[in-house]
Amino acid sequence: MSSRPSNRARVATALFVLVAASRLLAGPLSPPIGPVTSTGKTTSEVEPRTIVNATNTPGDGNNVYVISQSGSYYLAGNMLANTTTGVISINASDVTLDLSGFTIDTLNANGLRISGDRVTIRNGTLICRQTGAFGLNVFASAEGTQIERMNISMATTGNTGIYTASGAGRVVVSDCKITGGTNGVYTASDFTSLSVNNVIVEGTTADGINAGNKANITNCTVSNCGTAGTPASVGIRVASDAVVRNCTVTDTLPGSSVGPGRGIQAAGIGVMIEGCTVYSNGPVAMEIRSASTVRNNTINQRGAGTVILVVASGTRNFIADNHVISGNFGVGVQLGATSANTVVRNYIAGAASPVAGTNLISNIVGAYLLNGGPVTEMSPHANYVN
Repeated sequence: MSSRPSNRARVATALFVLVAASRLLAGPLSPPIGPVTSTGKTTSEVEPRTIVNATNTPGDGNNVYVISQSGSYYLAGNMLANTTTGVISINASDVTLDLSGFTIDTLNANGLRISGDRVTIRNGTLICRQTGAFGLNVFASAEGTQIERMNISMATTGNTGIYTASGAGRVVVSDCKITGGTNGVYTASDFTSLSVNNVIVEGTTADGINAGNKANITNCTVSNCGTAGTPASVGIRVASDAVVRNCTVTDTLPGSSVGPGRGIQAAGIGVMIEGCTVYSNGPVAMEIRSASTVRNNTINQRGAGTVILVVASGTRNFIADNHVISGNFGVGVQLGATSANTVVRNYIAGAASPVAGTNLISNIVGAYLLNGGPVTEMSPHANYVN
């Protein structure tokens, strides 16, 4: 008979070794004597945060509270500020202020003032009741301001939801809603870099979003902005080298003869307007200048004016693949005396003049494929006119 161990003996030996080893590695099974305590770090240890109050952030003669040191701050409750000054001023750089879902209600004051660099404001409601006040005021010295998930209500005219002074740089506004007041988001200078994403602006008496050079306006909705009989109401305005993409502007009211209202206005050159929807009651739904692209937009002009206007000095614009609707027999695309523009592959409906101008021979305009007859124009660049 063989003296070698059987398979069962070998398996039993292996299990015994594993159990013995696990007991050696696992340590004692009985818990230590005494109360159970945490072995991890608290939230404040991971990210130390400071409550905004009179002790931690004492005010000065112009503000109820002043944040003068870098760090993370938060509100512990609602604030009602019955003062003629500002509520919170952030003078330091590298500051995050979390409103923690609470509300700052300013009866007679400006809301938040930002003069430090790399400041982030987020997650709360701001109600501003003072005429001529700013909900959030980004000073010229501020660089890299971020405003996120804020609900801003401007209760009177003459005030602005988010104001950026001339010289402020790299301001980002995202996931916010602004209601009422004179302007929603407004920059005092075309040289202020402003990015606005996923922002809703409703019911301002003047401009919804007024931005400058190199602005990036995406996924925004502007509605019911402007006042009949007042000058130059604009849903979205940008300056040069800017992008307006996937935005909706609706019910922008007409201005007076001093400055007619616009749905989207490119006040500079080199602007891209793409994938937007405009329902305009003003004389002009969309206005551009030079070296700009207007592509894949749906533009419904409800008044008797112009759907797309190229201003008198405009040139080298590309206008293509738009759905252009003139609700009252106006002008689809107005080129005036301009030259070197390209207008192709648009669907133009209801316009008395699909493409108008006194110098059309100096522009490239796709042939008309007209309603009511056989398709005789097979050019891929034809404009469809209905």
